[in-house]
Amino acid sequence: MSNRTRALWEENRKAARSLSQASNIALDDISERLRAVPISAYQIETVRQDVIRMLADAEARGASPKDVLGEDYGAFCDSVLEALPKPPAWYSFLLSLRSLLRLFVRCSVVSLVIHLPENMTGVRQNYTPFDLPESVRQIADPQHFTITVGFLIGWALLLIAMYVMSVWHVDTAGRRRTGSESMLNVLLYALLLAAMVGVGVLFPHELFRVHISIVLVVLAALYGLYKLLDAKLD
Repeated sequence: MSNRTRALWEENRKAARSLSQASNIALDDISERLRAVPISAYQIETVRQDVIRMLADAEARGASPKDVLGEDYGAFCDSVLEALPKPPAWYSFLLSLRSLLRLFVRCSVVSLVIHLPENMTGVRQNYTPFDLPESVRQIADPQHFTITVGFLIGWALLLIAMYVMSVWHVDTAGRRRTGSESMLNVLLYALLLAAMVGVGVLFPHELFRVHISIVLVVLAALYGLYKLLDAKLD
């Protein structure tokens, strides 16, 4: 996020505090829908600024958010997007790359943390109920990280789950989630982490080893590229 985008975001955040709960729900709905389309962060904040002013003016007149935004917030967002200049193909590609980098780094960090104890201690005879052959028995090596079949399967499961959850959050933007939905969300993440540990145990076959410094440098470089794109794409 660039300095001008951050300043506008902070201004919008303070202005939204004076809005009613109903107006903030409408604002959150529109904001999440806008973040799902290939426009810059600065454009999103300029649209949010206009929406906040419209909602504030509506409240001053005693009108509701739907009186000024309409019954269908999705249609309102579509009309706003049609008025914005279309981004070039290269810009849309960079926006997609930024989202992919963020998702990749998050999934990689979580996967590495989950499998780090296993990598540090190695696979022992009492680590798994299965009698592992010597060819797949892992030896503790703090300087290298062992990439196994189970690690890749777990990483892929996490990547898919996080992508699906991000799409679901956009599709349900603005709708207040019930307590049971929040508990289900937590339960699904817990089951996913358990599944990642499980596939690591069931598929311990080593594919290759990479020095831990290389892992950290690659992740830092990818995260740096993400932050660079995040700062410039506005």
